[in-house]
Amino acid sequence: MTDAEHDRGAGHNPIASAQLGLCPKPSDSRVPVVPRGRATRLLAGLLRFFGLWAGISGAYAAMGGGTCPCCGNPGCPVGIGIAGIVGAVGSLIINHGRRGFAVIRSRIRRHNHD
Repeated sequence: MTDAEHDRGAGHNPIASAQLGLCPKPSDSRVPVVPRGRATRLLAGLLRFFGLWAGISGAYAAMGGGTCPCCGNPGCPVGIGIAGIVGAVGSLIINHGRRGFAVIRSRIRRHNHD
């Protein structure tokens, strides 16, 4: 088949394509809309927060930040707990940093004007 025949659609069998599910059926002309309700937004936000928390904590612990500040052992629960806290703070800053900083900044400005 030449490029010109391919551009014209020569050799295309619409019935076979429809049976294979390659072409949309005429009744399926609308794209289904996925509702984005409050529960869906909440679940997406929680999954993003916990995913970032796990990722940041794991990266911090893997790079040597999970060692205990008291005894210096890498397997100490205190060091892993600190890695978890650093991950949670990092996740909060990534998810809500701009909005949180804006609230703090507005309170500081309001306090300075009073």
